[in-house]
Amino acid sequence: SSRSPSTMATATVRRGAAPRTTGPPRPTANPSTSMRLILLMLLQLLVVATNARLLAATADAPASLPPAQSIVTNNMPSSEGVQIVWSNLTFSVAQKKLLRNIYGEARPGRLLAVMGPSGCGKTTMINAIAGKIKATPKAQLTGELRVNGRVVGGSADAADVQQAYVQQEDTFYTQMTVRETLMFAAKLRLPREMPISEKEATVDALITKLSLVKVADTLVGDAKRRGISGGERKRLAIGCELLGNPNLLFLDEPTSGLDSFQAQKVVETLQSLAAEGCTVIMAIHQPRSSIFRMFDDLLLLSEGRKIYQGPARHATKHFARLGYPLPSGVSAAEHVVDLVSADYRTSESLRESLSRIESLADQGGRGLTLPSASRMIPAIFSSADQDADYATVPEDKASKTTETKATKASTGSTTATAAAAAPPPPRRRRTFAASRLTQFKLLFRRSWREVARSRATLGIKVAQQLMIAAIYGNIYNLDDSQRSIQDRFGLISLVAIGAGNLAIASTVRTFPKEKAIVLAERAKNIYGVLPYFAAKVLAEAPVSAAISALGGAALYPFVNFRRSLKAFGAFCGTLCLEGLAAGGLGLFLGAAAPSTDVALALFPPVLVLMIIFNGFNIAEASTPKLLRWVPKISLIRWCSEALAVNEFFGLKFTPPPGASGPSGRAWTETGAQALERVSFQKSTVRRAALAQSAIVAGSYVGSYAFLQKNRPRFLSVVPPVGC
Repeated sequence: SSRSPSTMATATVRRGAAPRTTGPPRPTANPSTSMRLILLMLLQLLVVATNARLLAATADAPASLPPAQSIVTNNMPSSEGVQIVWSNLTFSVAQKKLLRNIYGEARPGRLLAVMGPSGCGKTTMINAIAGKIKATPKAQLTGELRVNGRVVGGSADAADVQQAYVQQEDTFYTQMTVRETLMFAAKLRLPREMPISEKEATVDALITKLSLVKVADTLVGDAKRRGISGGERKRLAIGCELLGNPNLLFLDEPTSGLDSFQAQKVVETLQSLAAEGCTVIMAIHQPRSSIFRMFDDLLLLSEGRKIYQGPARHATKHFARLGYPLPSGVSAAEHVVDLVSADYRTSESLRESLSRIESLADQGGRGLTLPSASRMIPAIFSSADQDADYATVPEDKASKTTETKATKASTGSTTATAAAAAPPPPRRRRTFAASRLTQFKLLFRRSWREVARSRATLGIKVAQQLMIAAIYGNIYNLDDSQRSIQDRFGLISLVAIGAGNLAIASTVRTFPKEKAIVLAERAKNIYGVLPYFAAKVLAEAPVSAAISALGGAALYPFVNFRRSLKAFGAFCGTLCLEGLAAGGLGLFLGAAAPSTDVALALFPPVLVLMIIFNGFNIAEASTPKLLRWVPKISLIRWCSEALAVNEFFGLKFTPPPGASGPSGRAWTETGAQALERVSFQKSTVRRAALAQSAIVAGSYVGSYAFLQKNRPRFLSVVPPVGC
């Protein structure tokens, strides 16, 4: 931790000379003693002057909270400050530059706000530094990153600093409370050797510091079920990240969608974090004045270029010197954003605004704002505000100037020079804080809570099954007549299609949204795919199977299927397998599709194919050769086959009125004869059940493979060509 100026001064005095004595001077004075006293007085004056300068420089910096008020509790390890510098940062997609040679810096103990009009590159720049730009074939990210004076490859995350990223969209499991959400994160992120009591104490302290006490036991909720407010959700997102004890925090539009009061509370939280030594970088569009005054530093962007970086309170003075003073009655935040916004109302206004932006970029945006001393001095001093020493350096000379200042600052400090010149340490392979078994237990508990607490959803599904059973029961009344044969085949087909459709649709609608949460959590490296997938399947599959079986149990007596306890059990068991297979297929589509819309678009054609080849609609011999594999993997076909064999085997039908004797029989006498119509005469319930089980297993394996493959991949910052 940093030492205060007074502490440093005291230490200097103690190292520099012996304590001064009081009392009358001695009658005789040794010349050498007098000289030492004079030198000591000069040294003390120098220390006092230095002390005063440091105090003046830090007067406007946010005051550090006392240890008892720290948001990061003493139960968590302390973090060292992180100073990050980016130079010549350029990002392009298909020859279109979204970031253009941006230079900048963020320092520990400082809140850096990245501002600018919509589409100026705020989020892109933060994502570039944080290593969160998704890799695509035509995307390219170049530049250089330095963390604490050391060049790192890829992103700030490559420097093995404790980094956290709060995205704009908050992603939570809606059926968990605030306390449960934080406790879940704590158990996965905090060291496994930490006692559970300390983790609970850490969560309790975090709830208090984030002003979430009143909603600690409230469900997070969503648009369907009222839960916590938007500001509370944002503070909860920040809290989950703080459990990783970060010393570098990125936030993308943390006040987006919040009212002014909630936005103020969120930024106050960030200001407190910065005061504790964390390096905080946030993108924000156009804050109100009270929020703007909380910012320590400002990075202003327009059209992918840097317009200004420096102390936020000096921004208006900077633009006033360039001929754009702050108008009366206009806030500083509005003024600086308006200056760098393109006006598309008319061609003339657009030309004028673009010319102004170009001029501002040329005069100030080329500059890399550097504190003249703090960049190269040890990290314990780097949190001091050096606003008075900010300078503007042309881009083409920035790198050389930085090196020159580094050389001057490191004169007489061999250790610092060697550290800066040393190659970066090899990146450690990150391991999970929690064991695989602990991950599984926590993930299973979360999935089960999500299912068990979704009472409205469960109630709707049960009511749906009962309504379908009632509809079928009022339409179908099966007997042993000849016409009941066709009725049975039709009803069995409808039951198989309905069971598959309901289970697939339910999963396809919900899983892609959950997948977004899972991918975000996996990017933080807090658990593996296998524990998650196993927990999800074991928590949700039995419920899906039970609902399908419930629908079958309600339907069976309504329609007067074959009266046999064994047949009833086989009927319900087949529908259980159908529910599992359909749920597995829904998981597969959700895991394979990049979004909910794509998954929903894939669902109808897949279902239509399975319905066409359900065994009743087209003969196997008439199936096109290219599609003969479809019936083998059609879960509706195997369900229909199992239900048909189970129902027809052993049945006998009465002849139609006026039928001739057996020699001239033109009617179906037994269930086996009826099965011959659809080529099911060689089928068995066991064979169909094995096929359904294979589909279940295949769907789960495929889903797991896609989840494993689709781990987020991000671009790394690489040096420009020729560097």
